[in-house]
Amino acid sequence: NLTGRFRGKGQKVSKTYVMSSPRSGLNWLRTCVEHFSGKATPGKALIHKKSLFDFSHPFIRTHDPSGYERTIQTGAWWLIDQHASMTAKIAFLVRDPRELFGRMMTTKSDERQLHLVLANIEFFAHLQTHDKRAFYYEEFVKEPAAMAAILGFLNIRTENGLVISEEILTDEWENLQNIGRELYNRNQRSGGGSTTQTDPYNFTFHQQELSEAQLQY
Repeated sequence: NLTGRFRGKGQKVSKTYVMSSPRSGLNWLRTCVEHFSGKATPGKALIHKKSLFDFSHPFIRTHDPSGYERTIQTGAWWLIDQHASMTAKIAFLVRDPRELFGRMMTTKSDERQLHLVLANIEFFAHLQTHDKRAFYYEEFVKEPAAMAAILGFLNIRTENGLVISEEILTDEWENLQNIGRELYNRNQRSGGGSTTQTDPYNFTFHQQELSEAQLQY
Protein backbone atom coordinates (compact mmCIF):
# COMPACT_ATOMS: atom_id res chain seq x y z
CA ASN A 1 0.00 0.00 0.00
CA LEU A 2 1.89 3.04 -1.26
CA THR A 3 0.22 6.32 -0.40
CA GLY A 4 1.02 9.82 0.76
CA ARG A 5 3.72 12.08 -0.53
CA PHE A 6 4.85 9.77 -3.35
CA ARG A 7 1.49 10.07 -5.10
CA GLY A 8 0.90 12.99 -7.47
CA LYS A 9 -1.75 13.76 -10.04
CA GLY A 10 -1.03 11.86 -13.24
CA GLN A 11 2.17 10.39 -11.82
CA LYS A 12 2.92 6.76 -11.00
CA VAL A 13 4.19 5.73 -7.61
CA SER A 14 7.70 4.28 -7.74
CA LYS A 15 7.96 0.51 -7.42
CA THR A 16 11.66 0.73 -6.64
CA TYR A 17 12.77 0.62 -3.02
CA VAL A 18 16.08 1.16 -1.25
CA MET A 19 16.16 -0.56 2.14
CA SER A 20 18.84 0.42 4.63
CA SER A 21 19.44 0.61 8.34
CA PRO A 22 20.51 4.05 9.58
CA ARG A 23 24.22 4.80 8.96
CA SER A 24 24.49 2.30 6.12
CA GLY A 25 25.37 4.60 3.23
CA LEU A 26 21.96 5.81 2.03
CA ASN A 27 23.02 9.46 1.84
CA TRP A 28 26.15 8.52 -0.10
CA LEU A 29 23.95 6.71 -2.62
CA ARG A 30 21.56 9.68 -2.69
CA THR A 31 24.48 12.04 -3.35
CA CYS A 32 25.61 10.01 -6.36
CA VAL A 33 22.05 9.69 -7.71
CA GLU A 34 21.35 13.41 -7.39
CA HIS A 35 24.73 14.40 -8.83
CA PHE A 36 24.21 12.44 -12.04
CA SER A 37 20.43 12.46 -12.50
CA GLY A 38 19.74 16.05 -11.51
CA LYS A 39 16.76 14.83 -9.47
CA ALA A 40 16.05 15.15 -5.77
CA THR A 41 15.83 11.95 -3.75
CA PRO A 42 13.56 11.35 -0.72
CA GLY A 43 14.96 12.61 2.57
CA LYS A 44 16.62 15.73 3.92
CA ALA A 45 17.68 18.00 1.04
CA LEU A 46 21.14 17.21 -0.27
CA ILE A 47 22.18 18.59 -3.67
CA HIS A 48 18.71 19.27 -5.09
CA LYS A 49 15.69 20.56 -3.22
CA LYS A 50 12.44 18.72 -3.75
CA SER A 51 9.69 20.43 -5.70
CA LEU A 52 6.28 20.54 -4.05
CA PHE A 53 4.79 19.39 -7.34
CA ASP A 54 7.26 16.66 -8.26
CA PHE A 55 6.60 13.20 -6.86
CA SER A 56 8.77 11.34 -9.38
CA HIS A 57 11.52 10.27 -7.00
CA PRO A 58 14.00 7.72 -8.40
CA PHE A 59 13.18 5.35 -5.53
CA ILE A 60 11.35 5.02 -2.22
CA ARG A 61 13.64 4.77 0.79
CA THR A 62 12.88 2.88 3.97
CA HIS A 63 14.77 2.13 7.17
CA ASP A 64 12.05 -0.12 8.55
CA PRO A 65 10.26 -2.06 5.78
CA SER A 66 8.76 -4.61 8.16
CA GLY A 67 7.33 -2.08 10.61
CA TYR A 68 9.57 -3.40 13.40
CA GLU A 69 9.77 0.01 15.09
CA ARG A 70 6.95 1.98 13.50
CA THR A 71 3.63 1.28 11.84
CA ILE A 72 3.20 4.58 10.00
CA GLN A 73 4.22 5.22 6.40
CA THR A 74 6.03 8.51 6.47
CA GLY A 75 9.52 9.81 5.91
CA ALA A 76 12.06 7.01 6.11
CA TRP A 77 9.62 4.56 7.67
CA TRP A 78 7.71 3.16 4.71
CA LEU A 79 6.40 -0.37 5.06
CA ILE A 80 6.89 -2.88 2.26
CA ASP A 81 4.01 -5.29 1.83
CA GLN A 82 5.41 -8.77 1.18
CA HIS A 83 2.69 -9.68 -1.31
CA ALA A 84 2.63 -6.34 -3.17
CA SER A 85 6.43 -6.35 -3.38
CA MET A 86 6.50 -9.44 -5.61
CA THR A 87 6.74 -7.15 -8.65
CA ALA A 88 8.97 -4.52 -7.01
CA LYS A 89 12.70 -3.84 -7.42
CA ILE A 90 14.39 -3.75 -4.02
CA ALA A 91 17.99 -2.79 -3.20
CA PHE A 92 19.32 -3.42 0.31
CA LEU A 93 22.28 -1.42 1.61
CA VAL A 94 24.12 -3.57 4.16
CA ARG A 95 26.80 -2.53 6.65
CA ASP A 96 28.73 -4.70 9.08
CA PRO A 97 26.33 -5.02 12.08
CA ARG A 98 29.32 -5.02 14.45
CA GLU A 99 30.24 -1.52 13.29
CA LEU A 100 26.67 -0.30 13.68
CA PHE A 101 26.59 -1.86 17.15
CA GLY A 102 29.88 -0.20 18.01
CA ARG A 103 28.57 3.16 16.89
CA MET A 104 25.41 2.61 18.88
CA MET A 105 27.39 1.84 22.04
CA THR A 106 29.83 4.74 21.68
CA THR A 107 27.05 7.25 20.97
CA LYS A 108 24.67 5.77 23.57
CA SER A 109 21.98 5.20 20.96
CA ASP A 110 18.89 3.11 21.60
CA GLU A 111 19.58 -0.65 21.55
CA ARG A 112 16.53 -1.10 19.31
CA GLN A 113 18.63 0.22 16.42
CA LEU A 114 20.67 -2.98 16.47
CA HIS A 115 17.52 -5.09 16.58
CA LEU A 116 16.23 -3.09 13.60
CA VAL A 117 19.39 -4.01 11.64
CA LEU A 118 18.78 -7.69 12.30
CA ALA A 119 15.07 -7.36 11.51
CA ASN A 120 15.92 -5.79 8.14
CA ILE A 121 18.28 -8.64 7.25
CA GLU A 122 15.61 -11.20 8.06
CA PHE A 123 12.94 -9.25 6.16
CA PHE A 124 15.12 -9.01 3.05
CA ALA A 125 15.91 -12.72 3.15
CA HIS A 126 12.20 -13.54 3.05
CA LEU A 127 11.17 -11.06 0.33
CA GLN A 128 9.40 -12.93 -2.45
CA THR A 129 10.45 -10.68 -5.32
CA HIS A 130 13.15 -12.07 -7.60
CA ASP A 131 14.30 -8.53 -8.38
CA LYS A 132 16.21 -7.88 -5.18
CA ARG A 133 19.89 -7.42 -4.48
CA ALA A 134 22.11 -6.61 -1.50
CA PHE A 135 24.94 -4.07 -1.78
CA TYR A 136 27.68 -3.75 0.82
CA TYR A 137 28.66 -0.45 2.40
CA GLU A 138 32.32 -1.40 2.68
CA GLU A 139 32.40 -1.81 -1.12
CA PHE A 140 30.21 0.96 -2.53
CA VAL A 141 31.76 3.76 -0.47
CA LYS A 142 35.21 2.78 -1.70
CA GLU A 143 34.87 1.30 -5.17
CA PRO A 144 33.34 3.08 -8.21
CA ALA A 145 32.48 -0.32 -9.70
CA ALA A 146 30.34 -1.19 -6.68
CA MET A 147 28.46 2.11 -6.85
CA ALA A 148 28.00 1.65 -10.61
CA ALA A 149 26.37 -1.71 -9.86
CA ILE A 150 23.80 -0.06 -7.55
CA LEU A 151 23.02 2.73 -10.00
CA GLY A 152 22.65 0.20 -12.78
CA PHE A 153 20.33 -1.98 -10.70
CA LEU A 154 18.17 1.05 -9.86
CA ASN A 155 18.21 2.12 -13.52
CA ILE A 156 19.60 5.56 -12.67
CA ARG A 157 20.69 7.57 -15.71
CA THR A 158 22.41 10.90 -16.25
CA GLU A 159 20.31 13.94 -17.16
CA ASN A 160 21.13 13.10 -20.79
CA GLY A 161 19.91 9.53 -20.38
CA LEU A 162 23.34 7.89 -20.31
CA VAL A 163 24.16 4.76 -18.32
CA ILE A 164 26.43 5.67 -15.40
CA SER A 165 29.36 3.39 -16.05
CA GLU A 166 32.31 2.55 -13.82
CA GLU A 167 34.46 4.80 -16.03
CA ILE A 168 32.14 7.77 -15.55
CA LEU A 169 32.10 7.20 -11.79
CA THR A 170 35.87 6.80 -11.62
CA ASP A 171 36.33 10.17 -13.35
CA GLU A 172 33.95 11.85 -10.87
CA TRP A 173 34.86 9.82 -7.76
CA GLU A 174 37.11 12.33 -5.99
CA ASN A 175 34.65 15.14 -6.67
CA LEU A 176 31.76 13.02 -5.40
CA GLN A 177 33.66 12.16 -2.23
CA ASN A 178 34.32 15.84 -1.54
CA ILE A 179 30.64 16.65 -2.09
CA GLY A 180 29.59 13.75 0.12
CA ARG A 181 31.88 14.79 3.00
CA GLU A 182 30.73 18.40 2.78
CA LEU A 183 27.06 17.38 2.87
CA TYR A 184 27.65 14.93 5.72
CA ASN A 185 29.46 17.51 7.83
CA ARG A 186 26.72 20.04 7.10
CA ASN A 187 23.90 17.71 8.07
CA GLN A 188 25.74 16.23 11.06
CA ARG A 189 27.21 19.49 12.36
CA SER A 190 25.43 19.18 15.70
CA GLY A 191 27.07 15.80 16.23
CA GLY A 192 30.56 17.02 15.39
CA GLY A 193 30.62 15.91 11.76
CA SER A 194 32.53 12.94 10.40
CA THR A 195 34.67 11.01 12.87
CA THR A 196 36.62 9.20 10.14
CA GLN A 197 37.32 12.11 7.82
CA THR A 198 41.07 11.51 7.91
CA ASP A 199 40.62 7.74 7.51
CA PRO A 200 37.41 7.28 5.46
CA TYR A 201 38.03 3.60 4.72
CA ASN A 202 38.43 2.57 8.33
CA PHE A 203 35.45 0.23 8.46
CA THR A 204 36.09 -0.92 12.04
CA PHE A 205 36.45 2.51 13.68
CA HIS A 206 33.54 2.18 16.13
CA GLN A 207 33.83 -1.51 16.93
CA GLN A 208 37.44 -1.07 18.06
CA GLU A 209 36.04 0.29 21.33
CA LEU A 210 33.95 -2.82 21.99
CA SER A 211 34.96 -5.58 24.36
CA GLU A 212 35.20 -9.19 23.21
CA ALA A 213 31.95 -9.93 25.06
CA GLN A 214 30.19 -7.10 23.25
CA LEU A 215 31.48 -8.29 19.88
CA GLN A 216 30.11 -11.75 20.64
CA TYR A 217 26.73 -10.23 21.55
